[in-house]
Amino acid sequence: MGRFAVIVIMIFAMNALAVVHPVTVVPGTTFSPITVIAAPGDTVRWTNMGGFHNVAHAGFPQLFRNGDPSSGTWVFSYRIPDTTGITALPYVCEAHLDQGMAGTITVVPSSADDGAIPTAFRVGDVYPNPFNATANLEVVLPQTTQLTAEIYNFVGQKVATLFSGTAGAGTHVLPIDGSQWSSGIYIARIQAMNRETFRKLVLMK
Repeated sequence: MGRFAVIVIMIFAMNALAVVHPVTVVPGTTFSPITVIAAPGDTVRWTNMGGFHNVAHAGFPQLFRNGDPSSGTWVFSYRIPDTTGITALPYVCEAHLDQGMAGTITVVPSSADDGAIPTAFRVGDVYPNPFNATANLEVVLPQTTQLTAEIYNFVGQKVATLFSGTAGAGTHVLPIDGSQWSSGIYIARIQAMNRETFRKLVLMK
């Protein structure tokens, strides 16, 4: 096999590991999903469905911005650098910032600290638990897959979606914000890898 063919195969293999995370900019004042979990090298792609919107990094200096708000059907992509110490990339629609139109890209390593990709799907315990207002839930994925993590109250009503979308291989820490919930028992429902897992949470204020 020639050197050129080897290089082409290596580039194809590297690109195959990267993931494109779609975000829909829906009419109104919402990004869907609001939170994207991505690894360095992944791309986040926003698609405007007709509202008067734009996408801009909320930090300073701005790392990305697709221009002024527009009602056109636009598509904008941002590739997370391969090497970055950034753990969160908050972004907003500048036209609707006062209405809370914002989202976050949570940047996590694409593999475990020792450089090896996890070999099994695992859901950790909620910590701290019991908790007062905020907690975390750890989900370990051995490969890129669809991940859904939701919180339900004890009568079966969904009170929050922690994540819904494509997540890369690695360890993902999902923040739980119960500051607006009543004290009591809640259930976390995690779906990934064709499996469904539950964790009990106790909120004490």
